Amino acid sequence: MQRTQSHYSRFFFFLSCCLVVFLAACSSQPVSQGNPHGTPGTTTAQATPTSSTPGQTSPMPPTQTSCPSANSGRAAVIAPLSLGSHQQLIYVYQDTANTWHLRRYDATTGLKTDIYSTSAGQIEDAQVSADGQWVVFLLDLSPTMRTDASAKIQLIRIDGKGLQTPYCFPTNESYSHSSGGATTTLPVGLQLSTDQKSLLFSLDTKNQSSVIYDLAMGSGQVQVVWQDTTNTLYTTSIITWLDNTSAYLITQGRTQPAPPATIHLLNVAQALNHASNPTSQVYQGGGRMHELSVDTSFDGTKLFTDDCLLAGSPFKTTISVQSAHAGGVPQVIYQPPSAICVDEIRVISANTMLMLVTDQNASTSAVQHGVWTMSVNGTAQHGLNTLMPNDSTFQFNPNSQYVWSNVSRDGGTYALQQETNQGTENLVFGSINGSAVTTFATSGAHTLTLVGWTTM
Repeated sequence: MQRTQSHYSRFFFFLSCCLVVFLAACSSQPVSQGNPHGTPGTTTAQATPTSSTPGQTSPMPPTQTSCPSANSGRAAVIAPLSLGSHQQLIYVYQDTANTWHLRRYDATTGLKTDIYSTSAGQIEDAQVSADGQWVVFLLDLSPTMRTDASAKIQLIRIDGKGLQTPYCFPTNESYSHSSGGATTTLPVGLQLSTDQKSLLFSLDTKNQSSVIYDLAMGSGQVQVVWQDTTNTLYTTSIITWLDNTSAYLITQGRTQPAPPATIHLLNVAQALNHASNPTSQVYQGGGRMHELSVDTSFDGTKLFTDDCLLAGSPFKTTISVQSAHAGGVPQVIYQPPSAICVDEIRVISANTMLMLVTDQNASTSAVQHGVWTMSVNGTAQHGLNTLMPNDSTFQFNPNSQYVWSNVSRDGGTYALQQETNQGTENLVFGSINGSAVTTFATSGAHTLTLVGWTTM
């Protein structure tokens, strides 16, 4: 997620042995079909059936990078990749020649490998699939390259093979969203389901209307699942999938000062069947001078909300829990001293929450940033590391909050983005057991983005 008026959450999945596919594939490795929480595992994903043996790499069939027909999609072409044992962190990087790279970092050897490079536009909204084998991303084309499309949704295997274009955005449309009151011309919001059968994407068209589409990865069919073409004061985008049939949406003001945000649960399956009321409100909060972050329990039954009032002398943080499906009255589980702002939360196990924390000294106003863990019942807060320098801004993965988006597949390492007041960015990782962070990538501001963890 980008640091807008709210910090969203991406939800994780239970480790189980089951079938996971873009359409269907047999696999000998674990993955979840339901709630996307759990220890990150791997599996073979497959939308176009092949004759490969599960767990082995298959050659990629031919793929297309050209745009499909207007307002329609193209089925994903999938062949499995055998993964290794080294923890690998994928990220986006722009070099000094304005070339964008989708890059893989081996946390064991320190080796960096480019998966994909392009000078045609900017790589955005990238995320790793649940099986760890694929990256889906948005290629926002530069003005001189917008002959067939303004942007493309693309898919590539993490070994750099199988680049393909399931969907294109028309050249005659101007998509935009607001961030801190500033309007930019970008498509917004991609979220791939954990069974990898469905890709939701949200658009804020001409800064006036919000529409959310479902792209069926196996068939290429594109359908509207939610839209609001009348309320120009608010925009709605996707937070994440709760499970393989439902996803969270957030509605918030387009410009400052921001009104409270509203979180809805969208039953995608019902929306695809044109049900009359496929959404239900589950939470309202945040707003002007607030930071809002949300996440769910590993069994998918509870919704955790983290609301930090930035003007609460100096802060007022409340972490609460309620029903993930029905909402209801939140039950407060943690309120730290007023010097503490919990900026973001991620549930990383059945019992543990990972938190980014700002600590401001009441007398000197000196600020320290830290990474904490806390029990999901609000007890046993533990500091993992004090993040330096103090004038930096830290955040989790800005585009996806599945567990593998922020935590390594073996569950031992977390990753963060850091932006300094001097206009540089760093990507860092540290141990869940507590240790100083390691910087593995450095660049100018807005040229580095975490994508997620896999193994090779």
